[in-house]
Amino acid sequence: MGSKIILITHEFAPYRGGVATYCEEVARAAVALGEEIEVWTQGSSQGDELFPFPVRRLPGAGNLRPLSLFLLMVSLVWRTSTLKQARVYLPSRGSQWVYLNLYRLFGWNPGKEIIVTFHGTEILRYARNSWLRDCSNRFFRHAAHLLTTASAYSVKLLHEKGFGEWTANLQVAPCALKKDFQRINGGGENEGDQRNLQEFRILTLARVHPRKGQREVAKALGGLSADLRSRVIYQIAGKGDDDYLQQVVNQCRGSGVRCEVLGEVAESQIGAIYQNCDLYVMTSHSLAESVEGFGMTYLEAGFFKKPVVGYRTGGVEEAVLHGRSGLLVEEGDLEGLTTAIERILRDPILARDMGEEGHQHALSFSWEKTAQILFGSGKEFNV
Repeated sequence: MGSKIILITHEFAPYRGGVATYCEEVARAAVALGEEIEVWTQGSSQGDELFPFPVRRLPGAGNLRPLSLFLLMVSLVWRTSTLKQARVYLPSRGSQWVYLNLYRLFGWNPGKEIIVTFHGTEILRYARNSWLRDCSNRFFRHAAHLLTTASAYSVKLLHEKGFGEWTANLQVAPCALKKDFQRINGGGENEGDQRNLQEFRILTLARVHPRKGQREVAKALGGLSADLRSRVIYQIAGKGDDDYLQQVVNQCRGSGVRCEVLGEVAESQIGAIYQNCDLYVMTSHSLAESVEGFGMTYLEAGFFKKPVVGYRTGGVEEAVLHGRSGLLVEEGDLEGLTTAIERILRDPILARDMGEEGHQHALSFSWEKTAQILFGSGKEFNV
């Protein structure tokens, strides 16, 4: 076990999102491996007492708006002496932004070691802004001790965006299944489920936003043959853009597809939502400044033995094994999306086999392995 680890992030519980989950699970795994770790973050402290590690809440709302970033910058500079004694882990864009800008301007870089994880979107942002590109090239080449990514896709993206000069020793510290899921009977029989077995529940559990592609799922479902379309219920779970949600609902109505708006799902109910669907579909897009670095919900659906359909974009191919745990089509191919959905709905044996493969694939990832890559713990952990 080395020096104390200070994980600094602008995204953390109770906020729910991929980076927030990554930070929480890595911290939990570090504790399990015998490391001393403390999370420094912003925003609400609701539920902090439940974590097996201390959480220090710094001033700020916990977002990427200028005020929150400025407050994070001031807070970290104020605590320079503490940071100098620790291994500093920067797993999110907010803390990276503070470090690379202060390093570029003042040579500020406290920490016995600086460990960084890239997810995907931040790479696009660094590449598109000349100041951030210069800052990141200086900081990541000369000041960071260990550079990692959450997916193999992000390694490729770094090279594509011209950052290959400082990525020679880059390591992949992959995402994994939330530990809470391990306590659920993933893929077990849905005891007491009295729903009509002639219906197909198609689920998207994600932030309601054009990048997650709920409207395209609705369009694809509208292209199903009439007999299947009449049996489909599209379940939209998550919160986000209300105007976009209304567009999705209107698309369903116009296409003759029944839909259920489930809203934000409580953590305690997520397992039941997955268990009671027949197919998980999410058509994430790659945008100019945003990309699906991995896609944890694909892995979650697989854990519950549900086949998956999505776009072949970003790091999705690492979460979904095409032809084995699900089917992937090229981004924007609505006809191919409809065909993939129909193929699985009409072949229950294929759906079952893909669900089984998805379950095993989900279990092949481990937060403890990821924490070992990040922090070099010598403790062995059975996974």
